[in-house]
Amino acid sequence: MYGIILVIQYISIIGMFIESWIVFRRLNCRLHSYLFFSCIASLVNNMGYLFELHATTEAAYMSALKMSYFGRVWTAFALFLFVSELCGIRVPGVIKTGLALFHAATYVVVHTTPAHELYYKDIEFMRHGEMPIMKHSDGIWHEIFSVMIGLYIVFALTALFITYHKEHDSTAKKRLSVVIVAIVTESIFTMAQLFLKTPLTNVYDLTMPGFMIGTFFMLVAIIRFDLLGTEQLAKEYIADELSEGIVAADAKGHDAYYN
Repeated sequence: MYGIILVIQYISIIGMFIESWIVFRRLNCRLHSYLFFSCIASLVNNMGYLFELHATTEAAYMSALKMSYFGRVWTAFALFLFVSELCGIRVPGVIKTGLALFHAATYVVVHTTPAHELYYKDIEFMRHGEMPIMKHSDGIWHEIFSVMIGLYIVFALTALFITYHKEHDSTAKKRLSVVIVAIVTESIFTMAQLFLKTPLTNVYDLTMPGFMIGTFFMLVAIIRFDLLGTEQLAKEYIADELSEGIVAADAKGHDAYYN
């Protein structure tokens, strides 16, 4: 079982590295920047968890945990920014700044564990066979952070489904459907890890296979359905920014696009 978990982790990291590299090579707008931010946050999170799996002492485990959280505290926030941009939702700068400060503060809280009991308490390091485990109870800040992640997920899925319903272009709908599958998959695994207290979630972080599956679908959206394509950029970053109204019709006279 331990070997399978390690294989999943290595596959996830390789997939995220490939996705990050593809996005980085085409980095030229806010949408790309937010997706790249999401890729890097997930990559750091998964690499930190890999080090957790190899930890043999409590000190090594805590160091790996802090590395993992250097990415983990930003994954949901990056998702929020990416989905907002993809769906054309303009988020005020003050809200972005406030949320960014909250996540930065969350990392400070995690980094200073176990000097306090705000995030984790009753910490105990042990091994389950070859698997290192940190038993703990959740502190108040952890509870708040979990609720925030839940709100991000609800927002992202609601925005994506509404945008999918309004979209008329068949290719764009297929692209959105793949993105929705990716985020739904990651959300299910994340919510299970946060809110289902089972023997499995106490031993293994279920968000990791969720990230692996979600990364696969995001790669499909990027490679097969041109998520980073220039046609969509022309619509979202040129026409949508004009103060004048633009309506485009297809060959049958139906509305194909409007800003």
